[in-house]
Amino acid sequence: MENKIKKMYHQDNATVICMLIALWAVMIYTITQVVRIAPDHATCIVITVIGIVAGLFATASCIAVLAHLKKNKIKLYTEEINSSSLERND
Repeated sequence: MENKIKKMYHQDNATVICMLIALWAVMIYTITQVVRIAPDHATCIVITVIGIVAGLFATASCIAVLAHLKKNKIKLYTEEINSSSLERND
């Protein structure tokens, strides 16, 4: 069971990290595209700052999820394994 917990934990970590990378790729692409059509320099600065702040909040959320998974991995994954085994028995 411990190996299954480790595997699930690493898969979830990898998923969160991949989603975080995808988030920043989309944010950077979107910011650069919107800045290109912005009417003036002040608007470019506002768009860039808001985009970076939104990305930072999302990054902090992902880090909180990773910390929660690490802190509670045995409880979380044991519950998940037990509930999935119960569903198979029904």
